[in-house]
Amino acid sequence: MNVFETLREQVALGRLIEHDNGGKTHCVAPEHQDYNPSMHIYNRHVHCFACGFGGDVTDVWAATRGFDKPVEAALDLAREFGIELPDASPEACQKARERRAKEDLYLQQAKARHRALTGHPRVRNGGKLADSARSCERGSCSEPTRTAQRP
Repeated sequence: MNVFETLREQVALGRLIEHDNGGKTHCVAPEHQDYNPSMHIYNRHVHCFACGFGGDVTDVWAATRGFDKPVEAALDLAREFGIELPDASPEACQKARERRAKEDLYLQQAKARHRALTGHPRVRNGGKLADSARSCERGSCSEPTRTAQRP
């Protein structure tokens, strides 16, 4: 049994969030200001029908406590509830470190690409790129259409 399964077994969602008799509550996703309860609590997971947030106890803990990485949220949740987690083998720990390093690299690359796109003149100038694409779809291109090349 891994860390996440252990937490799902030992921490009920009801210990983290309150709900009405129908199993509904306000969404815990930080970007969703939920004025009408739209998140449903099931046995071992939640789902918000307004914004699409969903997950188990670790995901709810991460959303309510501001954790970006599930592993950090899981360790904090276990610490808070005094849950002893299964020991991981040295190989599993090394594999997890490598996976997290790749995830961090991918996140940095995504942020760099996002910055590059938001700094592009056509994106900065009110979305003229999107406007020209719509013009081309209507058959009134003012400039040649280019096809994106994948590496």
